[in-house]
Amino acid sequence: MRSGPEAVGGTAIAAAAEDAAPVGAATPAAALPATTEPATTRTLIWRLQSGGWTPVEAGNLAAIALGLKPSRMGWTGSEIDHLRFLRSLVSAGRIEH
Repeated sequence: MRSGPEAVGGTAIAAAAEDAAPVGAATPAAALPATTEPATTRTLIWRLQSGGWTPVEAGNLAAIALGLKPSRMGWTGSEIDHLRFLRSLVSAGRIEH
């Protein structure tokens, strides 16, 4: 029977990596700011794309999160921002619906 790191399926490597990290070091997840909403629409789309979504999917998910319907071709950040701006003008009574 084997003993040592090979016997535990590589968990010794992960434990060694944890031991090598300085005490109190920030992990990548802990380094992110604890905000509930991204600063901009483009930031939201970028975060979705970095999470593995395609540009079309990320644009549509951002649009849904901001109250728009999904589009077959997807949304860009500037398109979403423009429609949100127009919506704010309508709600403020600056332009007619």
